[in-house]
Amino acid sequence: MVIFEQELNWDLQEYNFLEDLKDINLLGGKYFVNLNIENDKKSVFISLLAPIRGIERSITLELIFNNIEVQLVRITSVEEDENFNKYDLQNFYFEYIQNELFNLRAKKKTKFTIRNYRTLLNSSNINSIYKVNGGKKFIFGPLHENYLEEPLTEQIIYFDIEVEANSVITARSIAHNEVSDYASYLAVILDVGIDDVRSEYLTFVEKSSGGDISSKRRRTGFIDDYFKFVVKDNLNGLRTLKDVNDNKLSGYYNISALSSAGPLSVVSGYIGDENLVNQQFIKHRLMKPPKNNRPEEHVEKDLKQMHLAGNSINIPSCIGEYFKGIENLKDIHFRKYELFRNACRLYNLGCIFHKYSPTAHIAYLTSAVETLAKTENNKFTPFIRDNVDEFNNDLLNFIYGNVRSGHYHSGEFPFMEYKINLNNAIQTEFFIAQSDFFEARQLLRSAFINWIEKNIIKSS
Repeated sequence: MVIFEQELNWDLQEYNFLEDLKDINLLGGKYFVNLNIENDKKSVFISLLAPIRGIERSITLELIFNNIEVQLVRITSVEEDENFNKYDLQNFYFEYIQNELFNLRAKKKTKFTIRNYRTLLNSSNINSIYKVNGGKKFIFGPLHENYLEEPLTEQIIYFDIEVEANSVITARSIAHNEVSDYASYLAVILDVGIDDVRSEYLTFVEKSSGGDISSKRRRTGFIDDYFKFVVKDNLNGLRTLKDVNDNKLSGYYNISALSSAGPLSVVSGYIGDENLVNQQFIKHRLMKPPKNNRPEEHVEKDLKQMHLAGNSINIPSCIGEYFKGIENLKDIHFRKYELFRNACRLYNLGCIFHKYSPTAHIAYLTSAVETLAKTENNKFTPFIRDNVDEFNNDLLNFIYGNVRSGHYHSGEFPFMEYKINLNNAIQTEFFIAQSDFFEARQLLRSAFINWIEKNIIKSS
């Protein structure tokens, strides 16, 4: 028997949610709730199949309580093998169960509209504001529209998303996680890496008014003129202009002692006052773009076409069907949805890595397609055959063997990151590798998009 336990100690006077356990939403399904009473020991439990390491395993989720509090949550499985232990159950708890329990505990919820920021690299930003209607409504658009004839120009986009939570802090956490997935879905359809906002101290070359040129270290960030926010990141790095002018710091902190002996002890707290930021979100609503804003611009486009940095980023006319189809997939076939979501996360990460390494870019796109193949209980190569009419079989073997496996397992870099030549005019192997790179990228994108068109867009 494999067991994982997590202490809760939730006061039943304040959080009397046990009668609502039937409403817990795990893995897209609802489950029968069982009550067990043994002397003073009481528990409610549900039984379900959990996807652990690609295998569906039978587990029991149990809440132990008395008349005062919910003492702990216990996950049990009678299945035993050498590749299955309590750490698998621990990971399953934090991945799937913890948030759902906290959602049940938070009885009174309020609707909040939270803004979350992301970045992409391109000469120009996306070209207008777009509203997506569905089970979850949200708006995304360019925060600033600054064109620069440089493909690696940082562009800021924002997402306004409605969430329900018992506090604005919880709402911001939920919104951040949901936007991370929306950004991944968008990254796939646009073929552009969409990254989180992370402030850094970077070195810049500056020229003074007197003509002197020097190096200066500056912190990156930006201003949201609508909220009057100074943004370093989406979490503790969000402050109002008033806070910045008053030189006020704010944010959560955790202090822990790293030790292999004894229990892990963590002290958490908050510095400063988050009320100015939170009050802005409390007042915010999901509104249509102002009338003086440019209208939504959708274009008919071949989704399989690769995006090349420097080209305009056009939103396809099927964007509404796309997000609606993702919601439908989640409702109808949760496991397929999970695999699609994971594949999109890998695809986005691969696009983000593109500026660092073409090998890592192709390796992650290959892993994304390999993950997507699992929605059909398929392997990588048969999946390509099912979704691409014509392809170079030798190149396919190279992609999976030399790029994906060679990079992950042997540290290989077949796209010449470590064979740089400033004058590559006669470096024939560079141009061969470049041709292979774009052909590989196109093949992987075609397979991914063809699956989306058949299973997401047309089915919506």
